[in-house]
Formats: sequence, structure tokens, C-alpha cells
Amino acid sequence: METSKNRKNYSLSFKFDAIKFAQEHSNRQAGEHYGVDESMVQRWRLAKNKLNLVLDKTKKTRTLEQRKAGRQVTGRSILFEARARTNSMKIQFKGSPKWVYSFMKQNNLVGRAVTSVGQQLPDDRQAKITYFKEFVKPNLNGIELWHIGNMDEVLMSFVLPSNFTIEERGTSNVKNTTTGHEISCFTVVLAITADGYKLAPYVFFKRKTKGNFPKQVIISANGKGWVSSSEMKL
Repeated sequence: METSKNRKNYSLSFKFDAIKFAQEHSNRQAGEHYGVDESMVQRWRLAKNKLNLVLDKTKKTRTLEQRKAGRQVTGRSILFEARARTNSMKIQFKGSPKWVYSFMKQNNLVGRAVTSVGQQLPDDRQAKITYFKEFVKPNLNGIELWHIGNMDEVLMSFVLPSNFTIEERGTSNVKNTTTGHEISCFTVVLAITADGYKLAPYVFFKRKTKGNFPKQVIISANGKGWVSSSEMKL
């Protein structure tokens, strides 16, 4: 009887070679050729069929679900997903970049540059722009252009997302969204006056004290990491 002490572990490539030989000949001949029991070859063939069924059913579906939600998909994320699914079913699967390439080719997936990032603009944006213009127009008399400014707060992450993702071939709009829970973010305020002068960037960090930063930017630090009323006045 085979015990755990003398049981031999076979690599995945060895098993696949034996399976291929068995498909061309028989389980018995494959066992004799590779020096293993016929029943072991049979178990390997059943495991591979189960593995292929699981991967074919879940990999592309999961990838398309992630892309439909606007989430980024990479070769590494596909590989991690495949490993997680097979491990949960106690199927031995390691995978490789070559396997990911084959999977993408079989399922008509390609690497694409992201064409848009962020959320969709509101449908009533044009009406809001028109209302704002009408609201400001009566108050412009006697005001110099350099007194008028346009500013915006931009949340930045220390680790920026990649501009590439895996998508179905032929897709024109390759959108990429984030989780909204990025770690270690900071806020940057950019502003320009109506006469074309660009103000120095105003950066806010979520910390109690400031560190050593370049003089070309204005730095503030507070517990929240975004613009408060006091920073707005400054």
C-alpha cells in the first residue's frame, strides 16, 4: 500500500504530458509509459476536465463582469482569479503568463489603453452651466479679470492606476473606474485667473504637521486631508 512517505509528487507539466499520451493511446499505455498506475492517469484526466470546465465557465464571464462595471482587469488579476477558483475546488492549478496569453487569445481579449477615467457627467450639466453664467453676469461690472478665478480640487493617489486594461477586441469605449477607497491620498487645488495666470498648486496632506516640500507649491496639512473653510480663505 502506498504511504505518505513514499508518495511521489508529480509536476503539472508531467501530468499534462501523461494525459496527452493517454488521449492518443489509452490510460493503461500512458501508465506504463510514464511509470504510474493506470488509475492515477484516469484521476488526472478527470481533474483536468473539471479544471477546464471551471476555468472556461468563470474566467471570461468574470472578466466581462469586471469590465462592464468599469473596473480595471489585468493579466495578473485574471491569473489570481483562476487560482482562487481552482483552489476553492481543491484543483491544482498554478498558471503562467503564457497561460494568460492563451486564455486571452481563445476568448478574443486584448490589452487596450483606457479611453476615459472617472464617473459619467450629469445629464443636466448644460443647464447648470447656463444658469451659472446668468447668475454671475450681473456681478461682473467693475471687476478686473485677475480677480476672477477658476479652481478645482483634485484627489490624488500616491499609486496611480494603469492606463491599460484587458478588454474584448473591437470595444471602442474602454472605461476604467476606481473603488473610491484608495489608501494614502492627498488633495491638490489647481486654479487659473480669467487673464490666464496660473496660480501655484495648493496641496493638502492628511497629517498634523508639514514636512520638507518644494517651494514651488503651497502646502497645508490637516486631519481630514481636504480643503476646509480656513484653507479656502487663505
